Amino acid sequence: VRNWMHAEFITLNGKKMSKSLGNYVTARELIDKHGGLVVRMGLVSGHYRSSVDWNPDVIDNAKKNIARIQNCLSLIKDSPGGTNNNLDQSIDDVKNSFEEAMDDDFNSPKALAAIHEFITSINSSLDNKKDILDEAGNTLLELLGVFGLDLTKKKSVDDAKINELMALIFTIRENARKEKNYELSDQIREKLRAVGIQIEDTEIGPRWKLT
Repeated sequence: VRNWMHAEFITLNGKKMSKSLGNYVTARELIDKHGGLVVRMGLVSGHYRSSVDWNPDVIDNAKKNIARIQNCLSLIKDSPGGTNNNLDQSIDDVKNSFEEAMDDDFNSPKALAAIHEFITSINSSLDNKKDILDEAGNTLLELLGVFGLDLTKKKSVDDAKINELMALIFTIRENARKEKNYELSDQIREKLRAVGIQIEDTEIGPRWKLT
């Protein structure tokens, strides 16, 4: 499949797009503002024969889903691997579930749900053998590629800035802990958690992920 068409109405904040109402937006405007990856994720999150209401929540959810996928791929890349092999079954399961969803009248929301369930399995199975983890990552990219969701491109400048910001926050938090200012340290953790960022303290230092 080279082209995906949305056959139902796309509304904007609950209202039908119309030139007379002055509330319409073009695909090019959306892509220029949010990026093609976010727009694609937002569209395939709904069924092609169902109405889609294009609102800020759709954009936010699309960005969170992309960040979750990127975080999973980063964990796979950074993980040294272990000795377990339970992900083998999850790899087979997600392929079957994805295929069944697409056979069900191109049920993209159901297919994406299978992918997110797979991501949950990966995140809790980083002690698997490295070759199995790599296969899981390749499977994830392959399935996303069906929707044209290419996450193999280099991270954007915005991503780099976010990483720099998180590194600065970690430094401030670590200095607070060294000074036994645990109240500030806990406040930083809770503030980040409130905006969907979870800190994990590991033997090699703190890590963060989107929840």
